[in-house]
Amino acid sequence: MFHLSRVATIAALLTASAATAEPVVVEYLIHQKAFKAGATGTDTLAFELYEDESCTTQIGSYPVFVNDPYLHFFIDKRQAVAGAPKLPRAIRIHAAIDAPTTASAPYLMVTGPGVAPMGEVCQLQAGSPVAGSGPTGAQGPAGAAGAQGPAGADGVQGPAGAGGAQGPAGADGAPGPAGADGAQGPAGADGAPGPAGADGAQGPAGADGAPGPAGADGAQGPAGADGAQGPAGADGAQGPAGADGAQGPAGADGAQGPAGADGAQGPAGADGAQGPAGADGAQGPAGADGAQGPAGADGAQGPAGADGAQGPAGADGAQGPAGADGAQGPAGADGAQGPSGADGAQGPAGADGAQGPAGADGAQGPSGADGAQGPAGPAGADGADGTASLVVEAEVSQFEDGSSTTVTLGAATDRVCFLTTVDAFEVDATGERGSCTVSSDGANWSLTADAGSGNSTVNCSARCLSW
Repeated sequence: MFHLSRVATIAALLTASAATAEPVVVEYLIHQKAFKAGATGTDTLAFELYEDESCTTQIGSYPVFVNDPYLHFFIDKRQAVAGAPKLPRAIRIHAAIDAPTTASAPYLMVTGPGVAPMGEVCQLQAGSPVAGSGPTGAQGPAGAAGAQGPAGADGVQGPAGAGGAQGPAGADGAPGPAGADGAQGPAGADGAPGPAGADGAQGPAGADGAPGPAGADGAQGPAGADGAQGPAGADGAQGPAGADGAQGPAGADGAQGPAGADGAQGPAGADGAQGPAGADGAQGPAGADGAQGPAGADGAQGPAGADGAQGPAGADGAQGPAGADGAQGPAGADGAQGPSGADGAQGPAGADGAQGPAGADGAQGPSGADGAQGPAGPAGADGADGTASLVVEAEVSQFEDGSSTTVTLGAATDRVCFLTTVDAFEVDATGERGSCTVSSDGANWSLTADAGSGNSTVNCSARCLSW
């Protein structure tokens, strides 16, 4: 038995919805044969919960590795009924995922390598994902305010008050004689700077700056409504596949032909435009001084020049020595100090007054008149043209063992569908062929899983993009 690897895979793991604090348990039945041959421990399975039995309204998507410790695979042996077709072996996937509980039983769809659903692709979950209670009711009105409690006990007495005011200061004593002059102080600080000079001439304008970045794209317009789905066309009968013919031997390379003669030289191109003048070169060094000529004869004396400007004042002479200090007069007697005033006695702290009752609320004033409507603002700029959003739809799988089955993927308008998984297996003889096909008749897309004329096994998956 051989395994034909997948020829195309386009994975799109959708973002999960908000989850509750505790995980929920889900189960899903798949074919044992396809899963055993197609899945490895490092592969990822996508668990997608939906609200409806056709798996169109999604609750959330939860990717889980095949070797996750909370993901288990059980082989269920189902009892065959006399006279009924033989049942293929099934695997029951048992997983704990972080998904929200719902008010009604959700539906589960699992996709990934080797996953071929047993029975319905969208399987009902009637266990722990269902909430045990209904939605929370509206909050009731607030209760009435309680009665006011009694007044608290008086606080402890505060600290003693500040001392009384200080008595008046005594009269100043007579001033003593003036002391000797002190040494000359340092030179004073420089005077304030003069006014700023006039501005120089304006330089040439600088080169233009680089253009700014392009503005952000406008908001995306809403997607247009889906057109009505046309009726599905009848599937044509599939003819048997012809055998491939043997490949013929490769032909010998032909001899190389002689090189062609050189073409005639074309006419000379026109002279290019004259470039701009180059910058002036740097100034050369000064030449050597020439030899000194003979002294000329003295000229006649000219008239006397005008008197020159008066020179600056001469520096001040050095300071003479200080005169001798005069005799110090007797110190005057200190004035008598007035007596300090006695501190006033502190009065007792007054008791806290009782709290008066709260005043009644005043009547509500009348509503003010509506203000006049302001002038209309200027019209905004037109937004950028919207683009249709691209929706990645859920993957659809079809398993076939010994025959051919075609399932409809939906309307062909504004949609494109493609294969994502092709797995084919020989069962007991060589030459058995299976195929997976995605096709459109102009009105609808369809997925065909064909086991061929033998009893090979095929597992096909497809996904659609809509806009």
